[in-house]
Amino acid sequence: MVEEPRITWGRFQAPGHPMSDEQEASAGHYREIAEKIRQLARQTHIPEAQQELFDLADRLDRMADLARLTRGRGRGRGQ
Repeated sequence: MVEEPRITWGRFQAPGHPMSDEQEASAGHYREIAEKIRQLARQTHIPEAQQELFDLADRLDRMADLARLTRGRGRGRGQ
């Protein structure tokens, strides 16, 4: 059976090919950015802007979780 290519963060990833260092580091990078955005949100005095920044940080945390899970699945297949 032919394995379908996976789409990883908007790019195709060929089956059997390991993730790049960039992809592996992405979870930590997303969390670092999320924390910086939260710091900015705490300094913002406009409630709507503050809420949007906190929402963006939450989305980055979810992206980090997804990157970590995706990386874990890839390694489970011998990558």
